[in-house]
Amino acid sequence: MEDRHAVSEPRPVESNGRDGNLPSWEVDILRDDTVVVDTFLLNNDVLPPRTNKRGKVVWRLPDKTDKLPSFGTADCLRILDIFKERKKKRKQDKKKRNASPLQNGDPGTSGKIERRS
Repeated sequence: MEDRHAVSEPRPVESNGRDGNLPSWEVDILRDDTVVVDTFLLNNDVLPPRTNKRGKVVWRLPDKTDKLPSFGTADCLRILDIFKERKKKRKQDKKKRNASPLQNGDPGTSGKIERRS
């Protein structure tokens, strides 16, 4: 089954001085190449350099924002994996938020769930 998500071209983001002047880029995750599903920040913390078996750095984000990073197939897959983890975490958080009122017990209800006949 082919993945229907794609990664947009990176856009440089102005640094705010807190990140130690590390360059950062924003990328969009697109569904069917038209709908923007998610946007997130890429930097060396989120997308660390990729190394081969011997430990040599094969790919990394550029040191300056004037040069745009180029994403190969492996790097796009890494970005999509980050997106999938974020999506899974959002779903779990949403499920916890929706389930918490039932677990805590609402004082206005008896705590029992009525079934339809």
